[in-house]
Amino acid sequence: MLKLNRRRKVFLWAWIPVIVAVPLFVTVDLSGQFRFDSDPFNRYGMPAIPIGLLFLLIFVFRINIIPKKILAFSFGIMFMASLNIFDGGVRSAALSIGSLIPVFTYYCIRLRAQQKSVNIDKLRVNVFLGLSAIVVVKLISSLWYGNPSSIFIIEEIRIYNYYDYFSFLPLVVLLLAIDNLFKREKILISCVILIVALIEIHFSTSRYFFACALASPLVYTFFKLVPLSSLVISGTSFTIVVSLTWIGALHQWFEESSMVTRTNHWKHYLESITIIDVFYPVGNDYRQSVLDGSFHNEFIDIFSFFGFGSFLIFWIWLYVVKDSSAKNPLLKTILFFLVFGMLIQINITNFYVGMIVGSIFAIYENRNFSMDQSPTHIDR
Repeated sequence: MLKLNRRRKVFLWAWIPVIVAVPLFVTVDLSGQFRFDSDPFNRYGMPAIPIGLLFLLIFVFRINIIPKKILAFSFGIMFMASLNIFDGGVRSAALSIGSLIPVFTYYCIRLRAQQKSVNIDKLRVNVFLGLSAIVVVKLISSLWYGNPSSIFIIEEIRIYNYYDYFSFLPLVVLLLAIDNLFKREKILISCVILIVALIEIHFSTSRYFFACALASPLVYTFFKLVPLSSLVISGTSFTIVVSLTWIGALHQWFEESSMVTRTNHWKHYLESITIIDVFYPVGNDYRQSVLDGSFHNEFIDIFSFFGFGSFLIFWIWLYVVKDSSAKNPLLKTILFFLVFGMLIQINITNFYVGMIVGSIFAIYENRNFSMDQSPTHIDR
């Protein structure tokens, strides 16, 4: 009976990251009906919310197990976002919530799993198989309905972020397969899943995540051989992002149309910034002209709404990853791709990406959940 209960715990906890990653998005149409088929070509006027986020809010999130320091910084972020809303900066609310999703997901899964004494090795196997199943189902859907297609299983269900951020899931699955191969575990199925994930990333037309997928073996190997800390990886990547943002805005050497649009945004914003914008960022003239839009550069997007308060978002992010990814090439590779990708897209504040990041970092960190350890023993 005890053995059965332990298996049941592992099975149930493995479902949390899987449910979080299932690409189901719900919105409301003009008649007030719930719809699951919203995508970039079929919008209903309301943003689509990941079902996984609703699941986390109802069944997983518990504010009493979040470290007090994290809560204090979280309230600071939300306070600044609320001030922006009065000036029309509603998008800052989405950025602030998005920045907290991976942090809250990480702590709630990690600490509650430790309370339940879940066997971490079996949990990781189940998570890998569950996430792989989602990618396999999506590839079958793509082949059945024609590629590229946002349809998931049936035509009434579409992946809202299929052409940009959904690709992060097959990228993570690909990295999990590479991690298995380096550890000589689940070799056959990992080889198959690696190929399936690569094909699905290619189908989704996300050029950045496809480039990450191709570079994954080399980047993973590098971090396995070179003992760089997560802070060094984050700091170096972030410095490169800021430098390339500035250089790209000044010189605009890109010819590809989407990059021209991005660098034009960067150029106009950087040319209009004043010292006042550091303390009252949403009042910036160019930010006011595109309040509901994105600059397609996460550093500028965050800074243009939070100014000097941006350090709260970056600090709360580093507070989580600095320990969880220590000596773990898998998590270091994910971290590098996320931070470096801030140059041309929204990564660390995207709802869907954030839920996957929080759950993967919680489950694949170096601590062992099978220990009977309560949250009071965790360093806060």
